[in-house]
Amino acid sequence: MARWSLALAIAALSMALLLLPEMIFLPNRWPANLLGKEYVFLFLCCLLLSCSGKGGFVAGFVTVIGCMALSEIAHFIYFGRLLSPISVKLIFKEWAEIIHTGSASSYLIAVVLTVLFAYGTVIAILVRFKQYLPSFPKLSALCLLAVLVSPFIQVSLRNDILFYASRNYYPVPIRALYTYAVATRSWLTERKCPPALYQAPSFTVHEPQPRDVVVLMGESLSPNHMSVLGYHRNTTPWLNEQSINAHPNNKFKAGLAIAAGVATRSTFPLFFNAVNDPTDRDAVAGGATNLFQLARKNGFASTLITAQSEELMQGVDLSGVQIMELPKSDAISAKKKDVGLLDLLDQVPSAQRRFIVIQFRAPHSPYAEHTKQRPDLQRFTSALDTFREREIADYDNALLLVDEVAKGVVQRVGDSVKPAYVLLTSDHAELLDSEGRWGHSLLDLDVAQVPLILWAPKNDRQFWSWAKRHPVPAHYDIAREIAQLLGFNIRNSTETAARFVNGPASFGVDGYFRWTLVDGYPFVVERLSATCVDSPR
Repeated sequence: MARWSLALAIAALSMALLLLPEMIFLPNRWPANLLGKEYVFLFLCCLLLSCSGKGGFVAGFVTVIGCMALSEIAHFIYFGRLLSPISVKLIFKEWAEIIHTGSASSYLIAVVLTVLFAYGTVIAILVRFKQYLPSFPKLSALCLLAVLVSPFIQVSLRNDILFYASRNYYPVPIRALYTYAVATRSWLTERKCPPALYQAPSFTVHEPQPRDVVVLMGESLSPNHMSVLGYHRNTTPWLNEQSINAHPNNKFKAGLAIAAGVATRSTFPLFFNAVNDPTDRDAVAGGATNLFQLARKNGFASTLITAQSEELMQGVDLSGVQIMELPKSDAISAKKKDVGLLDLLDQVPSAQRRFIVIQFRAPHSPYAEHTKQRPDLQRFTSALDTFREREIADYDNALLLVDEVAKGVVQRVGDSVKPAYVLLTSDHAELLDSEGRWGHSLLDLDVAQVPLILWAPKNDRQFWSWAKRHPVPAHYDIAREIAQLLGFNIRNSTETAARFVNGPASFGVDGYFRWTLVDGYPFVVERLSATCVDSPR
């Protein structure tokens, strides 16, 4: 009995220590996202730790969740939001970004020291008192390892249930894993909202001429740093040339657009499903206006070429789509970074009609990683050896890689006999010390303002008329025009002039805003939040 009493006391103390860093550095966020059963689950995990009887296992397990806690807090300090459940696996995949961006905060040293103190104390206590505690090493290790492994398995299986879960973020370490390890499907997706009609599409279908429709989806592209849009550094030399001397049969236009969201995973479901209202879950889930599927219905061979991962397409039906992931390609192409996308494009079979989406990785943070193997692209340097100057120079160098890939894509599809339409935009922009702000995921118009580069046949009056009517289109408008190129004229009976930008979480859970153009400039009209979401019990 004395052993179990001591185990219960040490488990309670360990739980308090594990929560300590979040209580200090996330005081306004973590209590609102805890459920009573999550406290119980954390306590049980700590009890299992106290009964493991193996000092090495305890040290290893606590170290792993300590790294998770450190990455979570660093991510929050930099981006202002917690990691999402479908990004749990990315805690390690995006470790370089999280530590790199978190290092911009003056609080990072304090965070590291606090985590080291709290988690180190847990290890010391459990190792010191292990001989006085109950010992069930096999059972404890099996249960705790299952807790760690379960989330990675579920996310690897691309479980869209997690995408539609209303609780879009969870504090770590163990409480995040609770959701994946033991929560049921009904707990995640129980509906409490009455059905609502947001988007009711109807179609007029026509058979388009043979053509290639290519969407270049940039990553963290800021128009303020593209020379083709007026930036003082020559970051897009080939695009600059096209703005002056385009192909004799094609027309070129460079301008601005407003993204559907301020984070990749909140933008893609809206853009590729051609959905306007961020809270319209039924339109996303139904996929009636999914661009990939519309293309397939009209005889287009659909291909997704990505320098990242298919997992970022959560909420987008990719059935029947050829998926080519650069990280999983041959070693030679993968080492080329985004230029390797051109190797994959060369492997796409020829067809009368092709719909190709190419997703960049550059200039995603850490910016310097994209040109590390390319000294010829390290053209811009910092006059002052400061964090700010180095980051901006590295970002600008990474844009040279984007320009090179855009050139390669247009050269490959533009020289074909059949017409080619190339549209370059981005999932969101990137703040580079804009009023002291860095990164993205902030619900701000500056994060949503992205480039829109158009390269298309001169004689397509309908397409260029659309471009003229939309000086600063929303992603929704661009998606509808892409559908038009694929042979579908989308009409919505519930359509209004309102256009929206989603926050960092899907379905407006972290807020969203409505915007309009005033004298040709985008202007935020109203800030909103999802008033009715699928909620856990």
